[in-house]
Amino acid sequence: MGNRQSTFTEEQLEKYQDCTYFTRNEILTAYVKFCELANIRGKVALKQDYSKAMKLRIGPDAIKESEALRENPFAMRICQVFSTTERPGYLSFNNYLNMMTVLSDRAPAELKAAYAFRIYDYNDSNYLEDDDLKHALKDLLFGVDELPSKEVNMIVNEIMREADLDDDKKLSYMEFEHAILKSPNFLQYVNTLISLYQRIVRTRTFDIFKFTKIDINTSLTCDAFTVANF
Repeated sequence: MGNRQSTFTEEQLEKYQDCTYFTRNEILTAYVKFCELANIRGKVALKQDYSKAMKLRIGPDAIKESEALRENPFAMRICQVFSTTERPGYLSFNNYLNMMTVLSDRAPAELKAAYAFRIYDYNDSNYLEDDDLKHALKDLLFGVDELPSKEVNMIVNEIMREADLDDDKKLSYMEFEHAILKSPNFLQYVNTLISLYQRIVRTRTFDIFKFTKIDINTSLTCDAFTVANF
């Protein structure tokens, strides 16, 4: 970056690289994208003072319009899980970068599973209970392939029957991880269940990693300028 002023020092960029799966340029581009969501555009973004940059907060309504989450039925819940700011659901740049690195296809399946569990744990009980699974199904199918409550209950009961190994009527993280990472037919089984109970043509599939489906090259493409020039 030469002698030109920039929001981040080389040391700060190295630290971000150490805790993400992104390159230096991808981190800078992610920051520009974050600033665009706050209506700070162009080269101004990378000229901001670091302390001011760290105080920026983006609300869930803006985040939901980003390439990563625009079509994602779990967008609001994702914002809640990744937010550590004083306002629930609002993201700092560090929150946003953490979200993007987990969303990327470079993140390991175990990391994705850990965040998937948190996202589907709507009541933050550290277990996936009937109501959590019902909520996830309704979010997935909202406005597209909505199911009557009776069918939702039947699907949830079948999921519990297959994945609840200790039969305590809830899924621990270990049971959840076992089902989605060590039982390759589990997700196919869930989709088959939904197909059997749906009364209209399906347009969405139940993917336990639905929230991770982004194209990192598209999502981290900067239209305003090329960060490699900085």
